[in-house]
Amino acid sequence: MSNNRKELPIKFDPKKFSTLDGEPSDESEQYRNYEGNPSAHDNPEKKEGMAIMNTSVNILIRNPKFEISAVNPKQYPKNDLPEIVLVGKSNVGKSSFINTMINRKKLARTSSEPGKTRQINFYNIDEKFYFVDLPGYGYSKMSKQEQEKVGSFIEQYLFNSKKIALIIFLIDIRHSPTENDKLMYNYIISSKKPFLILANKADKIAPTKVIPTCESLQKELNPLMDNIMLPFSSEKKIYSDDVWEIIEKVVNGDGPF
Repeated sequence: MSNNRKELPIKFDPKKFSTLDGEPSDESEQYRNYEGNPSAHDNPEKKEGMAIMNTSVNILIRNPKFEISAVNPKQYPKNDLPEIVLVGKSNVGKSSFINTMINRKKLARTSSEPGKTRQINFYNIDEKFYFVDLPGYGYSKMSKQEQEKVGSFIEQYLFNSKKIALIIFLIDIRHSPTENDKLMYNYIISSKKPFLILANKADKIAPTKVIPTCESLQKELNPLMDNIMLPFSSEKKIYSDDVWEIIEKVVNGDGPF
């Protein structure tokens, strides 16, 4: 059985965490217009003809947009674009993840009130794929009736959507997985959809503890260590390149990552 175990698919890169107390260095302009004018970096949301490029994996994003909120299949987008689905407890940072990945500040609205998002939000990324933000779980102030209602349409979506290319399961790197996290993990496994676990808020712990903490969380959720877990930081935009590489592969249909 030991032959089937997987090591964490990355090596710890201290350079990515070397500026955690300040802003991360940006050696290459990620915001640029079609003529390559770096002035588009000043305010990417207001530059006409602006494109956003993740230079490491050649992801070019021109026009990401919020498309629709849905609570039943009749409201889902009527096209065949692949869907990258985000799941996790309330306040784990799913909306911030979307904004980080596309280098926008406010496309996905973050809320100061955990549990406020109670619909499935679809974000159209250049007519190439969707980021699909599912409601967070584990918010104690949501009534039992509301929890059951939200749980019902999440289950309906996860098990019935034929367009899910990847599930991204976000957990908080600072805390052991909750019972709800473990329940969601088993739920994802039973859906038989490809998935990736992200240990978010990696900037909140010491850089030297990031990889050991990920290994510990991996063992708690997945003792066989046969699924991928990556550290991530929405706030400092750390390891977004690694995630983009995986997204690019599944969106392009290049096989398992």
